[in-house]
Amino acid sequence: MSGAEEVITAARAHEPFIAGETLAREFRAGQDLTSADVAEDLEIDGRHVRIAVRRHQPAG
Repeated sequence: MSGAEEVITAARAHEPFIAGETLAREFRAGQDLTSADVAEDLEIDGRHVRIAVRRHQPAG
């Protein structure tokens, strides 16, 4: 997740909840995921954010 600092700050404050609800192995607020499988540009309360996800590929 990257974009408006106000949204990133709020996301960081709720990282465990967001990761749990999305079944994320890792959640990175404030970083752009360049190798994403899916990315979406959104507006949250008038602020631009980019949310990107990548499927976990287990080793082996």
